[in-house]
Amino acid sequence: MKRINIFILCILMLFLSSCTQKEVSVEDEKLNYLLAEKGEISIPLTPFESLDPLTTENMSYFYLSSLIFEGLFTLDDNLRPQTLLASSYNLDNNKMTISIKDGITFHDGSALTVRDVLYSLEHFQNSAKGPYYNLVVNNISREFPLSGKIIDNTTIEISYNGVGPFLKEYLIFPIVKEGTLSKKIPLGTGPYMVDSYENKKEIILQAYENYHDEMPSISRIRGVYHDDKDLIYTSLETGRIHVSTSWGQNFYRFFNNEHFNAQTYPSNEMYFLFLNPEGELANPNYREAIKSSIDKERIIKIALDDQGIKTTGFINPNSYFCRVGQDITNIDKAKELLSGEKPTLKFYFYWKNEYQLKIATLIAESLYNLGIKVEFVGNSDEDFNTYLENLKAGGYDIALSSMAVNIIPDYSYNLNSGIFPYQSETISKLNEDIKSTHNESDLILVTNSIDETINRENIFIPLVYKMNALIYSNAIVGDIKPNIIFPYKSLSTAYFTTKENETIDEDAN
Repeated sequence: MKRINIFILCILMLFLSSCTQKEVSVEDEKLNYLLAEKGEISIPLTPFESLDPLTTENMSYFYLSSLIFEGLFTLDDNLRPQTLLASSYNLDNNKMTISIKDGITFHDGSALTVRDVLYSLEHFQNSAKGPYYNLVVNNISREFPLSGKIIDNTTIEISYNGVGPFLKEYLIFPIVKEGTLSKKIPLGTGPYMVDSYENKKEIILQAYENYHDEMPSISRIRGVYHDDKDLIYTSLETGRIHVSTSWGQNFYRFFNNEHFNAQTYPSNEMYFLFLNPEGELANPNYREAIKSSIDKERIIKIALDDQGIKTTGFINPNSYFCRVGQDITNIDKAKELLSGEKPTLKFYFYWKNEYQLKIATLIAESLYNLGIKVEFVGNSDEDFNTYLENLKAGGYDIALSSMAVNIIPDYSYNLNSGIFPYQSETISKLNEDIKSTHNESDLILVTNSIDETINRENIFIPLVYKMNALIYSNAIVGDIKPNIIFPYKSLSTAYFTTKENETIDEDAN
């Protein structure tokens, strides 16, 4: 057992507008911990069939697998790619030449080669499923744009034949040792290796002694199976597991909790309005009035239980692609724009989504205060396919919807997709500009132009992103920074303590 002093920054998260996710109030507190030399923590898993990280569709194992397997690139706190297994690269339009690092070994001690990279790429291309495939494949044509060619023992050339520039985000997929995906336990290069695996019971990870970076302090991670994910919070509170994602569930009870910490991050679930310009809302002043009347902070507080973040665009607020937009509720301006008119508007949403129901109710209240009468259309008997058909039909003035937003900007899928009865010539032109961009800087400029157009036309009104959280025992300490793709990444550099936080008497030291 060893005793060390650690300075902890106690951070108060304040959700603000668009990309400015938080302001920080910092209080220094000197704490004393007993660090376990061979600490073990447990995390939840839901049943899955295979340890293949490239094609799994089980998100609990997908998150865990990032501790076992690594990609050529990884993502930082702003979802910007950083080299991991790649030592260097050269990007020339649609071709990237990549050299891999020396001295990287798989968990059986064998060396990483570019053949393993090509093997992994071709495997998930041919399998045509899983989050990594969905990240890379074209959402509309379903064409797979990547192909690889080995140059020499340490260099591979990957070609891109897709829309827009070749982004390094496409290369975060895990590299698995050639030939091991057909085995019970495939081999990776990550900070943890699989020690034992019993299907539908548990998986035990052991820190990899020959890891190419800093050796993890937490020596063992146990994945504990849960047939019902609703029982995961109970397992946290009873100590059966030590850390978990929030799984889209309300995590309010883990805030201000003496036994747990909850680090939040934006999910990919985004809510927005469509203001149909074919009827009453053909008047642009009406659309701007509606936008000015919406109190997004109230939506977050009441509808999302303080578990959301405002947005003015269709890009994840943590992303380096995200722009900062002005977002101010102004009731006086809204009334002025209406000029005394009191239209009656039909409001449509998916009744079976509890968050949409709450958000729609709050927006209707705001419009009522402007003198606008709102009629809800649809009912709780409609299934999701019926909801989509009715969205396309357009028998409404306002529609509330939500979508899962990719970390790579793809407005051709979000807007002008045929889901809503509206086509914007300006956005269509900008979508074409995306196809001709050659680098991420140009792509940021074009996506910013699209966001500016959205906020000028006031036909699509971005509202809020729902937040996720990494919930963990306060016996786990370190720089915990989860993100939407790799929420468990920080565990490889965290510490596990043998007792709860205890303030030091500095005079005794």
